[in-house]
Amino acid sequence: MALASLWSRGERASGSVGLAWGHGQLALVHLVDAPAGHGLAACAVLPDDADALRSWVHAQGLVGARCVLVPADEDCVLRVLDAPDVPEEERRESARWLVQDLLDFPAEEAWIDLLEIPVDEGWTRTRKVVVAAGQAEGLRRRVEQARRAGLRPVGFDVRERALLALADPARDQAGVAVLDLQPKAGLLVVGERGELHVSRHLGIDADSLGDDGAIEWNDGGTPEAPSDEAAPAFEGLLLELQRSLDYVESEFGRSPIRRLVVGPAESELSALAPYLEQNLRLEVEFLDLTQLFPGEATPNAAEQAQTLAAAGAALGPGNLFTAELAPKREAYAGPSLRSLAQMSAAVAVFGMLQFGIDQLQARSLRSELVVLESQAEATRARLTALGAEIARAEADPTQQARVDALEARRRAQATLLQQLEGERGPGRPFAGLLTALAERPVEGLWLTRVQLRDEGRALTLEGAALGPDQMPLLLARLKAEPAFDGVSFESVRIHRPEDGGGHIEFMLETSPSVEDLPGNPLSRKPVREALP
Repeated sequence: MALASLWSRGERASGSVGLAWGHGQLALVHLVDAPAGHGLAACAVLPDDADALRSWVHAQGLVGARCVLVPADEDCVLRVLDAPDVPEEERRESARWLVQDLLDFPAEEAWIDLLEIPVDEGWTRTRKVVVAAGQAEGLRRRVEQARRAGLRPVGFDVRERALLALADPARDQAGVAVLDLQPKAGLLVVGERGELHVSRHLGIDADSLGDDGAIEWNDGGTPEAPSDEAAPAFEGLLLELQRSLDYVESEFGRSPIRRLVVGPAESELSALAPYLEQNLRLEVEFLDLTQLFPGEATPNAAEQAQTLAAAGAALGPGNLFTAELAPKREAYAGPSLRSLAQMSAAVAVFGMLQFGIDQLQARSLRSELVVLESQAEATRARLTALGAEIARAEADPTQQARVDALEARRRAQATLLQQLEGERGPGRPFAGLLTALAERPVEGLWLTRVQLRDEGRALTLEGAALGPDQMPLLLARLKAEPAFDGVSFESVRIHRPEDGGGHIEFMLETSPSVEDLPGNPLSRKPVREALP
């Protein structure tokens, strides 16, 4: 494995990706940081297919990018309940049983999270929470789909909160309502500072407004009233809005909502603004992703309507079900062939890195030695100039101590430089030993620790192997390396872990470093007695 490919694993794409499932499709939006906030780098609507997602991620260069997932409606539901009167650490499990009769899937297997509903300080009525309940199997499938495509899921969000994130990107609005009208679906969301108060699925959608969704003006310069055919839909929408806004004001003690944001739709909805402003005294504005996030992507209104939830997810916190996404500790089942290959490659890379580090250290030491030599020479010259005073009195102890210290430091640096370069010294060159280990890998055997002691005189190798047959092969290959000429491993420790992983662990030493302790599971024997 090339060294560059290992380093590339640490690189992550910038920005955030939102993924939203629904109606057999997958909507994707990539937001990046921009001088004015965020920029819309890319958006797409794909079939709900793993290969299609993987191809899009790689084509956009988004491998490793942070992503937030918005599941389909059937995979996650929201229910408003009285807040459980239990300690904080028990609230989630308490909510699980409170919501069990309201779910279409088993509550004991569901992913549960709580969304706090903000209220004013001093609020005396019973506080409520929004319980988010996710179908575990469906959510796990979405996480795995994103990970296999190369993305990095950090959490989930729901469509309702995604809409609020778009209507209030800075999360500083005292209250805002969002209306999302799609073909065959209508959704009203009311919240504050990005947190949800009320969500309501409407019986009115974009199709029910008919052709009267476009504004028409009469000769007097005022908007025309809806036609008789569309009037029931307009009036029904007006009633739903009024009820929801009154409920939030009375139930949670909030100030009246004065701002309504209408999401983009596949049909024309311009007539809504004058109609609702006249009847509700609201400030109505239409959401446009290209204005909210100026960037390379410029989707039309229909494309924005399909990717609206994905855009809000990329912008939002994505803090739902994060506990379930955290890595779980699993029982050790022994190394796989893939992990063995990765370990062997890592050992090779380690040797290359160590060799490079040694060379860098050697250059640094040379520079330091030049400086030290210059300082020592200057000090000698000063001592010579003080010869007359030295003749009259004892040598200056401070100056002599400084010279001695510089000399000691120079000798230490020179010794280390010689050992690293292998020019001379009692031990062996570190770089040569590590390079030899990296160039002589043994299939089925990997090293977990390489230790050089006593200035390179003593060498310890620790590792594991699928069986004892790989150890003689390792010794034979190292014996053929010039750097290991004369190296003799005088002791070996072999241990088979109690967890039954099917492999052995070993330690090879050129000379013992510690005495055997009673009860130590690693037995020390001569090499010929330990190996079959």
